[in-house]
Amino acid sequence: MTRKPAKKRGAFKLSDLNIVDYVESKGYKVKAIGNVYRMYCPYPDHHETKPSFTLYPKTNSFMCFGCRRGGSILKLMKLFGDPIPPHLIEAEKTRRKDEHYKINVVQRGRLQKLQSLIVRIRNARKHYRNHAILNKRVKKLVILAKEFTF
Repeated sequence: MTRKPAKKRGAFKLSDLNIVDYVESKGYKVKAIGNVYRMYCPYPDHHETKPSFTLYPKTNSFMCFGCRRGGSILKLMKLFGDPIPPHLIEAEKTRRKDEHYKINVVQRGRLQKLQSLIVRIRNARKHYRNHAILNKRVKKLVILAKEFTF
């Protein structure tokens, strides 16, 4: 019978942390609004009259829409002056790499769609060069290309 290795005391994962509980433990009042939580911005150089600092518990991240700052729970820990364990920093780096790879795959697919739209526009212009149909067909394709976002 094989034994599971004992967990180190005090070692925890990023997923074990809850950004809302962490912020409340620092003495801030947090208000639930749907799936997110709002509070006043904790950054010392940002003074506001309405709470614009939003906490996202699903992703353990935050965004202040007043001063345009955001990040993960680790960035908040840094702001409050708490020590960050090195294994959490490594976990965050690998999570970012994985996320970046997923975004690149999605963008690559969108880029291929946009390239095929451009080819369709060129072909339509060649084919309908002297026809009245050109305007309708090409305009539709150009509108599709303009609405295309990454």
